[in-house]
Amino acid sequence: MKTVSIQSIEFYAGSQELTLRSLVVQNNLTYDSLIRLKSSVFNKILNTLQKLNPDLDIYSFLNVEDHPNGDIFYKLTTDQIHNTMPFDFVEESKDYKLIRA
Repeated sequence: MKTVSIQSIEFYAGSQELTLRSLVVQNNLTYDSLIRLKSSVFNKILNTLQKLNPDLDIYSFLNVEDHPNGDIFYKLTTDQIHNTMPFDFVEESKDYKLIRA
């Protein structure tokens, strides 16, 4: 079974795509990865993270950066919480790009 340990989730306000920085584990293979997903998957990931960490408010880990040009950048850092989940949330979206670094 393939699992993913999410290190961070990054996206711009109004963007239809988000970037997952993660560690993917499949059998004996482990690798760092950048995964680009449709923003519609974001709520599913947040719900899963909240279920894994019922005593924490996941939204408190979401940082907001205002850029001078008016863009708003969001980054959810998950290094202080339980962040390992099955990879199936990605496979449901069908339109994902796996970028192996």
